[in-house]
Amino acid sequence: MATVGRSKNNKTTINARRVTYAAEHLMAEILNELLRIKEPYHMIAGHIRKTSLWNQLEQRQRNRILKVATKENYEHFDIQLSYKVLKILNTIPPPTNGWGRYPDITETSVGDDIERIRKYRNKFAHKGKCKITDSKLTEWFSKFQSVAKRMEDYLDKRNGEFTEKFSTFETGSNDDNRDTLMNTIKLAKEEIDQKRLENDNSNINGTSIVQIKDWKKIDEKFVSTDLCENVIKKMEEHNVLTVYGKSGIGKSATIHHVALVLLDQSQYEIFPCRSPKDIEKNFKKNARQVFVFDDVCGRYSAIQDEINSWLAYESFLMRIAKERNVKVIVSCRLQVFKEEQFQRICFLKECAIEFTDNLITPDQRRSIFKKYLNSDLKPAIENVINKCDSFH
Repeated sequence: MATVGRSKNNKTTINARRVTYAAEHLMAEILNELLRIKEPYHMIAGHIRKTSLWNQLEQRQRNRILKVATKENYEHFDIQLSYKVLKILNTIPPPTNGWGRYPDITETSVGDDIERIRKYRNKFAHKGKCKITDSKLTEWFSKFQSVAKRMEDYLDKRNGEFTEKFSTFETGSNDDNRDTLMNTIKLAKEEIDQKRLENDNSNINGTSIVQIKDWKKIDEKFVSTDLCENVIKKMEEHNVLTVYGKSGIGKSATIHHVALVLLDQSQYEIFPCRSPKDIEKNFKKNARQVFVFDDVCGRYSAIQDEINSWLAYESFLMRIAKERNVKVIVSCRLQVFKEEQFQRICFLKECAIEFTDNLITPDQRRSIFKKYLNSDLKPAIENVINKCDSFH
């Protein structure tokens, strides 16, 4: 029975990877081809520079646009950048409900499908660890192929030029094909992640790149909880957030996961920091940046020198916190957060979330245990969970 359960879990995980890859990368190929036909390589940089979009773009996005003329392709454009460019150039009729609004099922213009592609990408960009059943897999690929087919017609492509790729990724023909497919997905994702860290984040030092790689590796086993979802929601509403709680409750893993979400979903640059001086050193106006601090101001008790440093930079930090593209996310030990000296740092306590055991549901505990422990330990896991529940 355990083998059957593992096989089923493996299948739903593979399904999730298929859907995620299709939403992020196969859809990006369609937009890249649309751009190739609508905007000549040698003209895009000049056209975008004349628009308001140019000043809103991050430096790495500008670099990608400037490289188009020499590379003579749009392969290095992700969905977010292609969407922005297509929207500002006005070479495509706008969606029925306007840009940024999800179209109704009956609305199928090319602009509507560009909106669908963006929404699909955003939905699955962070759900590589979710599980998708066979029926849901079929449902999602049906939606993807409908968009792909309409794009084939719009661009006067050979029948199946886009849709056949989705068919291949959805099913494969046998187990060997499936293994080859999953290896392709894994290698492609690793290559993309590597380029994103080494090229796009060229102003981040080597130590930080290693740190972020370590976070990504650990994040492979991350289990999202209600606490994590609350942090993500708060980060949408606030630019500065402090997560505090006792040692070992998952504060650092959570803020690292949230930073990776911002990187993958919204193209933020991640800056692991030790001092507020690091923010001053790396801050770039109009760039999307997230500054991450672990165990701020001490691990066991408040360190006065660190508190003094935060107080000295507080007026500067308050100013940049008003920048819409800057995020600061901090973890803090419970005992440090409650110390009187720490409470003087208004910047760090304005928006704070306490992590406590009773905010993690039994099902979420099970998922966490299963990520790290052998399934043979299930009775012991249930015993621990039941004991935890009896104290809440």
